Amino acid sequence: MKMNKLENIKLSFIIPVYNVEKYLCECIDSIVNQIKSECEIILINDGSTDSSGKICDEYDKKYSFVKTFHKENTGVADSRNFGLKHAVGKYVAFVDSDDFIAEQAINKIIDWINEYSADLCFLNAVKWYSNSKEEKVDTLFDRDKIFNKESEEVLYYLATMEKYPGSCWGKLFRREFLLEYNILFPSKRKHGEDLTFVRKVLLNANSFDYLPLIFYKYRQGRKESVTHSINVTSFLELSKFVIESLEECDSFKGKSIKKYESFMSFVGYEYGIMLYHYSRLSNDDKKKYYSILKDNSWVMKHGKTRKIKIIYFLIKVLGIRFIAYILNIYMSFRL
Repeated sequence: MKMNKLENIKLSFIIPVYNVEKYLCECIDSIVNQIKSECEIILINDGSTDSSGKICDEYDKKYSFVKTFHKENTGVADSRNFGLKHAVGKYVAFVDSDDFIAEQAINKIIDWINEYSADLCFLNAVKWYSNSKEEKVDTLFDRDKIFNKESEEVLYYLATMEKYPGSCWGKLFRREFLLEYNILFPSKRKHGEDLTFVRKVLLNANSFDYLPLIFYKYRQGRKESVTHSINVTSFLELSKFVIESLEECDSFKGKSIKKYESFMSFVGYEYGIMLYHYSRLSNDDKKKYYSILKDNSWVMKHGKTRKIKIIYFLIKVLGIRFIAYILNIYMSFRL
């Protein structure tokens, strides 16, 4: 295994790999084709049973800035933590091995790293379809509302956006900041692990920035992806995020009402996602887990966006079960 000079590494790409032989080369090449000496790629083969591990080894042998590790299958969260342990870059970026990086993005990111510093920097992402069609993932940020602003102001601004920015991709994280606050992914969780990680980042970060460029391309339509797996486990693990977040919000309620209200809005957004997951459960499981929704529906009243406010109003008028049913119909047309 090779090592670049540690002091030169500005950006570490952490890529967990599991049975993605069909997409892996496109993912790695999207970085390799524009890489700079200040970057490294960390490939964590998470017990793949296809040729993914062999592909990782081939890149490791060919390029000095690629480091490949092989381990038993323990899931994407544990693999990302493993990658963080071995990363040396000033910043880290997480990339899913079936997605890829936009052309001509890395040079601009390195330029930003050389000029600015922030615990968390937001970038733009697009959904990418097999016919090469692209569409934006989120509403674009306003840098004036993020750069050099107090964390409370940034959180409040984010709370007014269309969705909780809970994915770990499409962002740069200052590695020393993650180490200082011991921010890791919940290793036993297979759904919503991004949400918990980003929650810890948002609640502890002291500086933010936004680099307005398309960085990440999020592949759509892959049926094997976790995104397409909605079941009892996904519902329960999403509910864990909601419940844990409510407990964590309580810990700073008396310290900062603005921070509390902002993050409660994020939790309300994810409660809405949990409603959709609930709608996909069997009738027996719906009866079994209905109390989780009922006991936590009040969080929706903290919503800052029009969508959350409408859902909360409809829940009060029409009830949780009916709104879950409507969300299922709505999402069937969206997906």
